[in-house]
Amino acid sequence: MGTSANRNVKRQLVERIARPQLAPILAPFADALHAAGIDPDALAASHQDDRALVHRLVDLLNTHPSPLPLALRQILVDIGDVATSAGQEELVALDVDALLPRGTLGAEDLAALAYLDHPDLFKSARVRCSASAIRTYSEYEAGGDAPIAIDAARIARVEATLAPWLKSKNRTSHCKVFAVHGEERVTFELGHGRPPGTRDVIEAAGDALVTRQVTDVTA
Repeated sequence: MGTSANRNVKRQLVERIARPQLAPILAPFADALHAAGIDPDALAASHQDDRALVHRLVDLLNTHPSPLPLALRQILVDIGDVATSAGQEELVALDVDALLPRGTLGAEDLAALAYLDHPDLFKSARVRCSASAIRTYSEYEAGGDAPIAIDAARIARVEATLAPWLKSKNRTSHCKVFAVHGEERVTFELGHGRPPGTRDVIEAAGDALVTRQVTDVTA
């Protein structure tokens, strides 16, 4: 899939991959991990919010030269390339047989699951992620000179049309269209739901503050 010789593994990626999915990724490299002072079984059994061994793993992977196999770094770099909003959409678009869960996994877990259980799907998404760029807006010229008719009913029909399309992209079906009237043009701004995402929240635990990982789902 290319070479990761000059690319580091993202710390946040490994933090957010669920331990039950991280364990089989690491399993083929158990001997090398033990030799480097990391117990993969202990890492797999650790709580998701306990990041000590995860950080130790990432530090060793990103040491140059690393005491750990380049192949492991390559795997995690590849998973990181698919563990994005664009990668989620590519996976869902390619997954015509609905092999992957919808709306319940963050980008990191969805990419890891695809790598482990559906390698051909993962490889295809990885290639498409590398070849495509994310466009943040689109601009189109009018098809004619007639003024556009804008009313609440028309906007509601657009929202109703886009909602299932957004849902098919592993996002929520929330859709709101805003028509902003300028002097020479009308700009349509689209507010829509995000795909599932994993994030950190900080909570009070007695007199201390702790970090807890949560995943916002759309299903």
